[in-house]
Amino acid sequence: MTVAVSPVDQDILTVLQHNTPHIPFEEISRLVYNTYIPGRIGKAHVGRWREHEVELREPSGLDPVSVEKEIRMLHRLRNCPQILHLYGFTTEPETLQPLLVLQYTEHGTLHSYLLNFHPHLTWPDRYNLAMDVALGLRYLHQRGPCKHRHLHSASVLIDTNGSAILSDFGNSRDSDVVSSRDHICRMAYLAPERLSKNGSRYSVECDIYSLGVVFWEISSGRPPFEELIKAQVSQNGTLTALAQNIVAGRRERTVQGTDPAFEDIYTRCWSPNPQDRPDLEWIINALSALLKQPANAVTRQLEELSIVGKKLRLTVLSPCENERTKRESY
Repeated sequence: MTVAVSPVDQDILTVLQHNTPHIPFEEISRLVYNTYIPGRIGKAHVGRWREHEVELREPSGLDPVSVEKEIRMLHRLRNCPQILHLYGFTTEPETLQPLLVLQYTEHGTLHSYLLNFHPHLTWPDRYNLAMDVALGLRYLHQRGPCKHRHLHSASVLIDTNGSAILSDFGNSRDSDVVSSRDHICRMAYLAPERLSKNGSRYSVECDIYSLGVVFWEISSGRPPFEELIKAQVSQNGTLTALAQNIVAGRRERTVQGTDPAFEDIYTRCWSPNPQDRPDLEWIINALSALLKQPANAVTRQLEELSIVGKKLRLTVLSPCENERTKRESY
């Protein structure tokens, strides 16, 4: 059986040859076509390359420029375990169709993972998911360097170990204004300054706002404004009504059982004033304290951070590659 493919674009093939290693197709073993992955559109082709479980897919993007942007971004971010890993590309022998060889994310999107497993996740499990997303975003900002621009529960993937991995930033741009109003569910993650009439340029603070909404979703197990969106879709007033609610300051309510320290983190992230949102160093240190210490002690430390400034560090953090191992030892 062969992969169903689109016509081969020689320019895209050239981009792959110049920007990522070629993996001989015969080196990929146990290849299974059209595998279902929760929350993903279409079917994936999965197999094993060396010691890695991998997914094969066509490069996303309709033109060589967007494909090259995605490939270079993935290559630049390849050393962070919280970023989707690109191993290279291969060529399907019968069709000559180039396929990216990517890290296999067995549990699909964070959205689907929470729908399926949220009742079984402990609060430390949820905090670890939040930490993974924050670490990946920090690495993207520092090493990209760029904004994510599309941070929501469908752009976060979950691997076999239940760890969160960032994806879907191939079209990230540094300064231009890009509207995200075309998808109602994605709008629920957008910062209010992006939804106002004269929508401002996308900033790092916009990513922080989206991060706060993702944190709330991790705590609740459901998408933001789910009932509001359902009601408005039926009334054909979706885009305007939801945007107006967010700009006016409407936010989701804290779910029962949430540690006040975690609530403090994500509510700071979705502050209406971008300048009041914490930076990623503060967020990561606050999560680190939450994972290591009892809630009352963490709350006191967060209060102290608020007094002395949100950029103060609680601990000296190790590089991105080692942080997951540290947390699992707590």
